[in-house]
Amino acid sequence: MFQANLFPENHQGKQPYRVHSKGIHLFLKVTPKAAKSRLGEIVPVGDHDALKVYVQAVAEKGQANQEVIRFLSRLWRIPQQNFHLVAGQTSRYKTLLLQDIPEEYLKKCLELFS
Repeated sequence: MFQANLFPENHQGKQPYRVHSKGIHLFLKVTPKAAKSRLGEIVPVGDHDALKVYVQAVAEKGQANQEVIRFLSRLWRIPQQNFHLVAGQTSRYKTLLLQDIPEEYLKKCLELFS
């Protein structure tokens, strides 16, 4: 369950998010139709890193998007209304805007639950 080090050796110090003027942009790589909803490792994606998220929902009519928000909300104990999908509605690569969440809280969530 708990991984002491989420980052591969060549990715030390990188994070799957960026602080933005309106909140925090969290970058995800989502895999739908998984056996169970869970977090995966942090992986490089283009010019940034992304947190892998596996969800049971299918990628139809926004069901996987809704499940990602529901799952992260429950896991990290953050209200669903603080999550906003800002990019990747039909892609497995998504960007969520987290509002009213301190960066330190997100760091702890990533350390403890990934």
